[in-house]
Amino acid sequence: MKKSERLNQELIFLSDKHSFQLKDLQSEFDISKRTALRDIEELESMGLAFYVEPGRHGGYRLVKQSPLVPIYFNIEEVQAIFFALKALDLVSATPFKKSYSQIRQKLFATMSDEKKQMITETLDVIHYYNVAPVSEQNHLELILQAMMKDQIVKMTYTQYENKWIRLQFLELFYRNGIWFSQAYDVQNKKWGIY
Repeated sequence: MKKSERLNQELIFLSDKHSFQLKDLQSEFDISKRTALRDIEELESMGLAFYVEPGRHGGYRLVKQSPLVPIYFNIEEVQAIFFALKALDLVSATPFKKSYSQIRQKLFATMSDEKKQMITETLDVIHYYNVAPVSEQNHLELILQAMMKDQIVKMTYTQYENKWIRLQFLELFYRNGIWFSQAYDVQNKKWGIY
């Protein structure tokens, strides 16, 4: 594993911890004591906030901080991110307010000119084709919120006739320009695709 990859993995490993000891890094990443000490210095220079607690049961105590410590991606990971973002352009609507072009611009702003050129050249030769969006989706964000909170939603269903139904959504999926949801019809006590 390259040093930069190991440092990123160490940041992820430490992200949910309040404290750690040198031996934790040594055993988790199969590195020597000397390498673990160098990595701790690197992590500190990258912005990881901690203090040393001396003594037999001491170690490193992490200081809660916000914003998160930045994570660095290698070029293959960056290409994979942009590759996936380009594929998401096909989705007619998403439950999120931020557009993928805005996310792309923010990621691009953090890159060197050389990496920007490489990503641009890569994206120029990749094309996705799909059917155009069938209809506008206005309520995806509300459906996702209800799904995440296990809420029952009362809505008008208009596919065959206009009628009120109460649904508990399980999952969203996108196929051929249309968003679908698997949901439980509370009134009729049956599962369906909507």
